[in-house]
Amino acid sequence: MFNALGTISSDSAASVKAAPSTTANRYYITSLSASNTSATGTIFSLFSDSTNIFNAYVAESGGGMAMSLPTPIVCGTGQAIKASLGTATQNVLVTIQGYMDV
Repeated sequence: MFNALGTISSDSAASVKAAPSTTANRYYITSLSASNTSATGTIFSLFSDSTNIFNAYVAESGGGMAMSLPTPIVCGTGQAIKASLGTATQNVLVTIQGYMDV
């Protein structure tokens, strides 16, 4: 099980959870949330390394989203979990929970 937390403030993908130390393993995302502290709404994008796996709109001034996924999002083998914004804003706080296969 893992819980990753990150603050994203760019339209360039930034790592939220580093790639597994064993490159044969992968992450499974079971829930995630994002909260926007900026005065501008934006699109929040989640990536398995460079592959887009999830998008959501995050409203301005404390707007956010939270999801519990009955079927996990499966990341690529040996890949990091990254996030970016549709436009650079002040800060979007991101949390991701899930597990890794062994």
